[in-house]
Amino acid sequence: MREILDGRLRRQLNILEILWNTEWITTAELAEKIDSSEKTIRNDLSQVNEMIEPLSIETSFRAGIILKKDITTPKSFIYSKILEKSLEYTLLETIFLGKVTSKEELSDLLYISETQVSRVINRINQEIRFFDFQITNQIKIIGNEGNIRDFFSVYFSEKYHLPEKLIQKEERNLISEIIDIFIKENTIWAIVNNDHHLFLGNLKFQLYVCFTRLKQGYQLEVNEIPFHFTHLMNEKKLVEKIHNVFGIKSVKENLQQLFYEFHQPINPIARFHSEGVEIDSVSIKKQIGYVITLLEERFGLLCENRDKLIHDIYWTTMSSVRPTYILYNKKTDFFENTLKVSPELVTALRDEFFDIYFSLGNPFLSYLDEMIQQSIFKLLTSWSELWVRVRESKASINVALLLDSSYDHMRMLKEEIQFYFRHNIKIEILDPTTQIQKGYLQKFDCLLTDVYSPDHFGIPTIGMSSYFDEDIINKLVDYYHIKVNSSMDS
Repeated sequence: MREILDGRLRRQLNILEILWNTEWITTAELAEKIDSSEKTIRNDLSQVNEMIEPLSIETSFRAGIILKKDITTPKSFIYSKILEKSLEYTLLETIFLGKVTSKEELSDLLYISETQVSRVINRINQEIRFFDFQITNQIKIIGNEGNIRDFFSVYFSEKYHLPEKLIQKEERNLISEIIDIFIKENTIWAIVNNDHHLFLGNLKFQLYVCFTRLKQGYQLEVNEIPFHFTHLMNEKKLVEKIHNVFGIKSVKENLQQLFYEFHQPINPIARFHSEGVEIDSVSIKKQIGYVITLLEERFGLLCENRDKLIHDIYWTTMSSVRPTYILYNKKTDFFENTLKVSPELVTALRDEFFDIYFSLGNPFLSYLDEMIQQSIFKLLTSWSELWVRVRESKASINVALLLDSSYDHMRMLKEEIQFYFRHNIKIEILDPTTQIQKGYLQKFDCLLTDVYSPDHFGIPTIGMSSYFDEDIINKLVDYYHIKVNSSMDS
């Protein structure tokens, strides 16, 4: 939901994403990419630099700008920093946590006028109506309770990463105790469906959000869920503690409220049934199976866990029809990077899954991209033999390196180039003191050399200096893409 951000922060997030995925870039190139002026970009870079410590943006008169990344810092860091700076999301969080009851109180707390409060709320409501909830004039968040809980669970996860940064110690310890007892009593469910709850911290955020909504009097319409709460109900001290800390009575209905969020991804179809949406799961699974058959035939593989893979793709995709991210869509990140690795395969998979899910109609049409990307993610990450084969078929170029220099110097350059380009370029050092046969050179795609002699070697030649610089990077990148495109055409 980056549309909730103001224009300045959206632009600054765009800058950070571009810098994260590129090496050196000039301010002019950056300005062109995001359709802005160089002056605006320079102002943004100054503000962003203050925002992203311990990361930093460095400048070079010759090369431009680069984001210096810390090895310990994941990409999710930049999104959390944007959320921290966002007035809109701060306002949403403030209302959700019940810290204010009027626009006047919001105005005082956020140091903005009541008129601006109204404007921000109206803009937020324009975006969150997609998830069927809204902020009322009474500064309440009402609507689809399941979507409200999902939205704020993923919001807190993206902004704070760890529950320790948001939830008070007493509340956090109590939530951990509840989860421990629940998982022990429902071990089989927890193990079998661990794929849907990858990180315990996310479950803690979910329970925190549920407790917050229950305390405010909001109930979720819950179908019967197949969990056991006997141990929890028998822990009288724990029941009393829940009442004292969160202000709610720990009756069985409220326990179902808490862990309905745990069950919902496991059985997303129940939610669709409650909304009057019917799904032909047999037909969808059959079509997913057809996609797997096509891949088996194309790559000469046998999917050993075929039924489980079909089941997992189906369930995880259906459960993506709800708020699953705020700013950082990891599945999109995976999709775009995989598209670079194997554009033909990923494009074909995208088209196949589009046909499957487009036929479902509403409410799925609004989530088509998320569903397609989730299916591709699950397919490629769960079928390891296929992924290995895809990586093996990735285009690479074989390069001969011949310089009027020492062997040690050429070895250093070889290591630099191969480190930069990972496995996309394979280099063999040619000994400049021996006679080189043209026939031997035919196994290479090109020759890197500081010897200027066009057409002498019988293979494409790329001239380079005696050091690894931006010029040779650009030349190799251009040649690599020529090779990739020619191999795709053939």
